[in-house]
Amino acid sequence: MSESAAEKLKKFGFDEDTIDPDQPGFPKPIKRFKVSWETFGLSIEEPYFWMLDHLREAWGFSQIEKMRDIFTAAESSSFFGASYSKMGIHQDRAANYLSLIGKFVNDLFKMVREQRILRMRLDMYDRFNKGDRAADQALKSIWVDLVEGGTKNPASVLGLAREVGFTILPPLFFGTFVDKVENVENTTKNMTYNEEIKRMLMRKLHQFIVWKINTEKELRQREKFMRTYVKQHYDIIKLYMNWVRPYLFHVKRMGMDLSRLSMPDLISAFEGSIVDIEILAKGKKEKKYFPVILLHFYYRTRPAMEFHQEYQHRGPIHVGRVEVTVRGYVWDDEMVNKYKQYRQEEDFELLGTINKSIAEAMDIFREDLKDYLTDLGEEFPEGKKEEPKPITKPAFSVFQPFRDLAAGFDELVGYMPGEKKSSSPSKRDILAQEDEKKKVQEALFTPLWKSIEFYKKSHGMLAW
Repeated sequence: MSESAAEKLKKFGFDEDTIDPDQPGFPKPIKRFKVSWETFGLSIEEPYFWMLDHLREAWGFSQIEKMRDIFTAAESSSFFGASYSKMGIHQDRAANYLSLIGKFVNDLFKMVREQRILRMRLDMYDRFNKGDRAADQALKSIWVDLVEGGTKNPASVLGLAREVGFTILPPLFFGTFVDKVENVENTTKNMTYNEEIKRMLMRKLHQFIVWKINTEKELRQREKFMRTYVKQHYDIIKLYMNWVRPYLFHVKRMGMDLSRLSMPDLISAFEGSIVDIEILAKGKKEKKYFPVILLHFYYRTRPAMEFHQEYQHRGPIHVGRVEVTVRGYVWDDEMVNKYKQYRQEEDFELLGTINKSIAEAMDIFREDLKDYLTDLGEEFPEGKKEEPKPITKPAFSVFQPFRDLAAGFDELVGYMPGEKKSSSPSKRDILAQEDEKKKVQEALFTPLWKSIEFYKKSHGMLAW
């Protein structure tokens, strides 16, 4: 079950008292004015740009942002077919990029697994070079099993143990530590065993050391190449993610609001559409608050596909009815950001799902991947944790009772000179903020009402 508009507003910090009970999708305004105009010769661009330029040029609302831009067309209308044919191109390209991203993510998993195995093997070589006997035993076991073939090969260390006179060969081979080819002969010639055993042991140790040197060199080159290859795949995934974002965003924007298809204003057999536009205009800021006007356009139009001579292609022209609603607010930066996040949630819902799914998939190998990329110069910013400050107990002073008395007066008439302000605002600050709100509110009434009045007068409507 999807969230209602009021529930979404509450999620972004708007409580029950600040939500408009008549229209739950909007915060409760100080004042709201509305004008409707219906004519089949009306173009939807003219009311929008008239109000936009009027707020910007006549009343100084220079900071204007678009919050919503949604359209819905009847299923059998020509505009529906033209829009969805364009959207299909974006969907196909987005699907191709997402398919490539999935392929590279899958390949990245395999490379990280292989990189992990290489690190385990190279760790044994590093320990062997430091003289670790356990690593020597492990590498000799790998050589005997994989290179010589174990007991299946009669000429291997384990295969020769079945022959008379070579039973002692496996214990000698695994118990003798040699790290260089030059030391093999000196290590074996001083042993108190017959010459045949010593010659065979020297041959096997020589073969093992040569194998160890060559495979270590090969594995280190392979590990270095895999690190670069992992970095390349990681960069390609980020590149494709940047490429697919505009397509996902435009597909979301071009997609129609299916909830409006059940409205009586849209009939599937008619050439009809609904356009919903909302802009946020901010005026001159005082100390903390500034006037905010939400300008909302609701169009019920009839799109007609006509040929544009200047563009040399067919496109829609909208004519019909428009409802212009202006809402006034006195907000600070925090409230404006909350409302913008509320409106942007739907636009980024699809993209956030894609990002989250890829991030969750990469979480499996996040630490290993992070280590490999860090070695290659990739930076991962991490938040620094602030160390807790030691709590020091204030020393007792004979002036403490007088300080407590001053703190009591601070709550009544504001802070005392020379005393430190508390983190919570004093009554003086609260009263100053209330006065500022009233001042901004009074300055908001004029452009809020006059923009509607001038619009009606300029279009020949009844106004008083």
